[in-house]
Amino acid sequence: MKHMIIISALFAALGLTACDREPAVVYTPPAAVVSGPQGPPGAPGATSVVPVPVPVPVRGPAGATGATGATGNDGPPGESTTVVVTP
Repeated sequence: MKHMIIISALFAALGLTACDREPAVVYTPPAAVVSGPQGPPGAPGATSVVPVPVPVPVRGPAGATGATGATGNDGPPGESTTVVVTP
């Protein structure tokens, strides 16, 4: 039992010391860029086109109602069955 505790502690110590640490990243801001003199203004842009509204579709008249179909014949009456339960 004592040997297992010592071996476990040894493996834990080796496992923790074997971790590879990343070096610290040092951020250096880029050098400031000095812009040159302002150029001449550009040509004016094209004029916009006003869109033509799309007409709303108009619904046509409702169609005629169809004729009522024929009704079927009544079938023959079924047989009645009586269930008798005997104790």
